[in-house]
Amino acid sequence: MVNSVYGNASICNSCGGSHNHVAMNDTTVIKEFSCNYYIQKNQTQKCSWTENDQFCILVKWEDFTLNPEAYIEQAYQKLQHDISNYTKVRP
Repeated sequence: MVNSVYGNASICNSCGGSHNHVAMNDTTVIKEFSCNYYIQKNQTQKCSWTENDQFCILVKWEDFTLNPEAYIEQAYQKLQHDISNYTKVRP
């Protein structure tokens, strides 16, 4: 699944910057995760998202096993973040 989710970086046609592609959709993860990974708080189109635009924490299993407490804490902190106001329980 890692290769299905994590893609290569590409040059953006809008800003000229390099963005990593993450295939976050209903074929790669469960719906509740895909609809809460990238959250658009307003109608402004963006060419990329930052961690402040993401409610869910995505990490490769081999990285998670090295320091699970850090990723669990990072996910817990998202509950206190403004982005939590925009999440959906069921899409």
